[in-house]
Amino acid sequence: MLTLELVESRLLGIEEKLSFLASILATDKKDQDIIDIAEAAKLVNQTVGTIYTKTSRRTIPHIKKGKLVLFSRKKLIEWLEEGNVKTVSEEIADAEKFRVNKMQGKN
Repeated sequence: MLTLELVESRLLGIEEKLSFLASILATDKKDQDIIDIAEAAKLVNQTVGTIYTKTSRRTIPHIKKGKLVLFSRKKLIEWLEEGNVKTVSEEIADAEKFRVNKMQGKN
Protein backbone atom coordinates (compact mmCIF):
# COMPACT_ATOMS: atom_id res chain seq x y z
CA MET A 1 0.00 0.00 0.00
CA LEU A 2 1.32 3.42 -0.97
CA THR A 3 1.49 5.98 1.76
CA LEU A 4 1.28 9.69 1.11
CA GLU A 5 4.92 10.07 2.17
CA LEU A 6 6.03 7.43 -0.33
CA VAL A 7 4.07 9.08 -3.14
CA GLU A 8 5.55 12.48 -2.28
CA SER A 9 9.03 10.99 -2.19
CA ARG A 10 8.59 9.37 -5.61
CA LEU A 11 7.14 12.58 -7.08
CA LEU A 12 10.08 14.56 -5.76
CA GLY A 13 12.45 12.07 -7.41
CA ILE A 14 10.57 12.39 -10.70
CA GLU A 15 10.64 16.21 -10.51
CA GLU A 16 14.40 16.17 -9.90
CA LYS A 17 15.00 13.89 -12.89
CA LEU A 18 12.76 16.02 -15.14
CA SER A 19 14.54 19.16 -14.03
CA PHE A 20 17.90 17.55 -14.81
CA LEU A 21 16.72 16.42 -18.26
CA ALA A 22 15.30 19.87 -19.01
CA SER A 23 18.62 21.50 -18.13
CA ILE A 24 20.48 19.08 -20.44
CA LEU A 25 18.09 19.79 -23.30
CA ALA A 26 18.38 23.55 -22.77
CA THR A 27 22.18 23.35 -22.77
CA ASP A 28 22.24 21.25 -25.93
CA LYS A 29 19.94 23.69 -27.73
CA LYS A 30 22.10 26.69 -26.72
CA ASP A 31 25.21 24.95 -28.01
CA GLN A 32 23.70 24.29 -31.43
CA ASP A 33 25.14 26.71 -33.93
CA ILE A 34 22.87 25.90 -36.89
CA ILE A 35 19.34 27.26 -36.52
CA ASP A 36 16.24 27.47 -38.68
CA ILE A 37 14.61 30.60 -40.05
CA ALA A 38 12.15 30.96 -37.16
CA GLU A 39 14.98 30.96 -34.61
CA ALA A 40 17.00 33.33 -36.79
CA ALA A 41 14.05 35.73 -36.96
CA LYS A 42 13.79 35.70 -33.15
CA LEU A 43 17.53 36.20 -32.77
CA VAL A 44 17.63 39.30 -34.96
CA ASN A 45 14.17 40.53 -33.88
CA GLN A 46 12.68 40.46 -37.39
CA THR A 47 9.76 38.66 -39.01
CA VAL A 48 10.29 35.45 -40.93
CA GLY A 49 9.22 37.29 -44.10
CA THR A 50 11.87 39.95 -43.56
CA ILE A 51 14.50 37.25 -43.08
CA TYR A 52 13.44 35.58 -46.35
CA THR A 53 13.75 38.95 -48.10
CA LYS A 54 17.22 39.49 -46.63
CA THR A 55 18.33 36.02 -47.75
CA SER A 56 17.09 36.57 -51.31
CA ARG A 57 18.94 39.90 -51.39
CA ARG A 58 21.98 38.24 -49.79
CA THR A 59 22.14 40.88 -47.07
CA ILE A 60 22.14 38.38 -44.21
CA PRO A 61 24.54 35.43 -43.80
CA HIS A 62 22.77 32.13 -44.43
CA ILE A 63 23.16 28.55 -45.61
CA LYS A 64 21.02 27.21 -48.42
CA LYS A 65 20.55 23.49 -49.07
CA GLY A 66 18.02 23.16 -51.86
CA LYS A 67 14.94 24.95 -50.58
CA LEU A 68 16.07 24.71 -46.95
CA VAL A 69 17.42 27.95 -45.48
CA LEU A 70 19.54 27.67 -42.32
CA PHE A 71 21.66 30.07 -40.32
CA SER A 72 24.74 30.00 -38.14
CA ARG A 73 23.90 31.58 -34.78
CA LYS A 74 27.53 32.72 -34.46
CA LYS A 75 27.55 34.40 -37.89
CA LEU A 76 24.23 36.12 -37.24
CA ILE A 77 25.56 37.57 -33.99
CA GLU A 78 28.71 38.76 -35.80
CA TRP A 79 26.48 40.27 -38.52
CA LEU A 80 24.46 42.12 -35.88
CA GLU A 81 27.61 43.41 -34.20
CA GLU A 82 28.89 44.80 -37.52
CA GLY A 83 26.11 47.38 -37.24
CA ASN A 84 27.34 48.47 -33.82
CA VAL A 85 27.60 52.27 -33.66
CA LYS A 86 30.71 53.53 -31.86
CA THR A 87 30.37 55.91 -28.96
CA VAL A 88 31.94 59.36 -29.13
CA SER A 89 34.71 58.25 -26.77
CA GLU A 90 35.48 55.23 -29.01
CA GLU A 91 35.64 57.53 -32.06
CA ILE A 92 38.01 59.89 -30.21
CA ALA A 93 40.22 56.95 -29.17
CA ASP A 94 40.33 55.69 -32.77
CA ALA A 95 41.21 59.18 -34.03
CA GLU A 96 43.99 59.45 -31.46
CA LYS A 97 45.41 56.06 -32.48
CA PHE A 98 45.30 57.13 -36.12
CA ARG A 99 47.04 60.42 -35.30
CA VAL A 100 49.80 58.69 -33.31
CA ASN A 101 50.36 56.11 -36.07
CA LYS A 102 50.43 58.85 -38.70
CA MET A 103 53.04 60.79 -36.74
CA GLN A 104 55.14 57.64 -36.41
CA GLY A 105 54.79 56.96 -40.14
CA LYS A 106 52.79 53.75 -39.65
CA ASN A 107 49.70 54.69 -41.62
